[in-house]
Amino acid sequence: MVSYKRRRNEPLAMTKFEIDAKDAMGRVGTLEVGGRTVTTPALMPVVNPHLHKPDLSEAEIAITNSYIIYTGDSREEAVEDGVRSVVGDGFDGVVVTDSGSYQMSVYGDDEIDVSNREILEFQREIGTDVATPLDVPTPPDAAPETAKEDVETTSERVREAARLYDDYDDAPA
Repeated sequence: MVSYKRRRNEPLAMTKFEIDAKDAMGRVGTLEVGGRTVTTPALMPVVNPHLHKPDLSEAEIAITNSYIIYTGDSREEAVEDGVRSVVGDGFDGVVVTDSGSYQMSVYGDDEIDVSNREILEFQREIGTDVATPLDVPTPPDAAPETAKEDVETTSERVREAARLYDDYDDAPA
């Protein structure tokens, strides 16, 4: 199995997006993250490591859920060998990790036993390329005051991520 995990002393390459071509309302671009390149638009397979490791041989980017990895059987493998090892055999593309907010929206805050800081640090530990803070999912029918509070909480968690990752040379994007 081929896997890659950024190490603490290995700096993260700059993240950038460049528009390469435009036509009417469409754009073709290049996203560079952690030394890897994604041509956009791109399909981004969603991988649940508890179900199976799909064939990602033609994918340049994939997304998985760090909370599922954090609480599940694949945690040790992800910590030891990096998140790519649980996403797909030999996958060397960009890995985006979600934080577990979907589980929060489905099961409620009381069922999610991880803090924003813990899930951000875990995403860094497993070598994700693009980390996601624990945002607050707001239902479409939420009252305006609830939506405002959710946005404020999410914004504070994004600021916490920026402060946390600012202290690391190998922080994800």
